[in-house]
Amino acid sequence: MSSTSQTPLWVSPNAGNHPIDKYRQRVNKIFGLDLQNSYQLQQWSVKHPHDFWIDLYKYIGIVPELPPDTIRAYDDTLPLNSIPPFFKGIELNYTENILRWKNPEAVALIGLRESDPLNGEFVTWSQLNERIRVVRSALLQHGIKQGDRIGAIVSTSIWSVVLLLASASIGAIFSSISPDMGIEVSEDYSGRR
Repeated sequence: MSSTSQTPLWVSPNAGNHPIDKYRQRVNKIFGLDLQNSYQLQQWSVKHPHDFWIDLYKYIGIVPELPPDTIRAYDDTLPLNSIPPFFKGIELNYTENILRWKNPEAVALIGLRESDPLNGEFVTWSQLNERIRVVRSALLQHGIKQGDRIGAIVSTSIWSVVLLLASASIGAIFSSISPDMGIEVSEDYSGRR
């Protein structure tokens, strides 16, 4: 039995109105296509990667805007396993793009703790933005700058997200590990600790 003749187990009541559908309709309009589903969109994106990445960048509203003469997303003369840079010369800030165009009163994060799993802490985008501002200010006051590395032993929590976004807002590299991973020291292959 071919996959096209099988009856789906479930169809979303919003079928055709998901964000991916809206993007597919945009691609159809801009590029004069008639893509009928997400699979066809994915196939088009693989066959026309520069059109896809440049249009998706614009569609999502990433800042800064691409220069109007951008025609290639990356150097396709390089093999992909060499990890060619995307949009070379464009510098963007992850935190700035995450915080853009959010309803300040909408819930951004819900923090749950094992001791109180059903009564989580709700943080709005406005509150998240303020927490990021305060932590960013503290990092700057301690001399953290672009390219610095910040490591933390911190639980998976709202504060770990705040620290990540505050670090990224400066251009610092953030890495963390949860304290529940333990304090054991692993032995290297020579048997030394």
